[in-house]
Amino acid sequence: MARFFEKWCILNADIVITNTIAFRNAVINLPYFSAWTSASKVIIIPNCVDTKKFLANHPNRLITRRELNWNDRCVMIFAGEARDWEAFEQIIMLFKTVRSEIPNLYLALICYGDLLGVKQLLVRSNIDKNDYCIRTISPNQMPEILGAADVSVLLRKQDVYTKTVSSPIKFAEYLSSGLPVIMNSGIGDTTGIIEKYKVGAILELAESDQLKPCITELMKMVENDPELRQRCHEAAEKELSLDFSEELYFKAYQSVSKTAQERMNHCNKNG
Repeated sequence: MARFFEKWCILNADIVITNTIAFRNAVINLPYFSAWTSASKVIIIPNCVDTKKFLANHPNRLITRRELNWNDRCVMIFAGEARDWEAFEQIIMLFKTVRSEIPNLYLALICYGDLLGVKQLLVRSNIDKNDYCIRTISPNQMPEILGAADVSVLLRKQDVYTKTVSSPIKFAEYLSSGLPVIMNSGIGDTTGIIEKYKVGAILELAESDQLKPCITELMKMVENDPELRQRCHEAAEKELSLDFSEELYFKAYQSVSKTAQERMNHCNKNG
């Protein structure tokens, strides 16, 4: 019943909004789509972020780092919900691999939801308690916490189809906060943005022998590229800003309004 209703909505909509190229392609390639309607009505509006709120040079960065005892640490951060599709085992393995090269690396897991499984993974991993934290914060604290970190991580299980066509809002928040992103390929349109602006590292598989060359190069960027944080923020401004999405939604609503007016005029004209 849900699929039937979905088909009816897609075929009768004036505009279908998707949030990634992969999602748009999935809609266009539906078996019933091409025979009935035009691909031009399927548009892309990614999940975006307020780039005036998430800043590369947050005014409280040094204060927050001092309060959290991050002063002399290189902080790798994950922020989001503790859900099945987040690859926490790979995130922890990534941290341990990178830490073998960067002794002062610190892992900050800013999570909400069911944290028991994540805590158990951390205990089994034998990471020193002084080298990580796991905590929950309020949404209004997120810009400040992200602004205090140095590099972000977003690894997701690739057998979850909805994540391969998704547009992670955390990706936008990371970049806007000036954080280069370590993530696996195949998550929405993220790979293209990372490669275009050189703002992160793409991992095909989180295996130790594949991690080191990729991560070593990224950490060199973190340490030696003074423009990296600002370049991350600019990538968010150009590709994932709230102003950008508002403009696209406004155009979509204008188009729908125009179509509705034309139909009304046609009905009035023909009695």
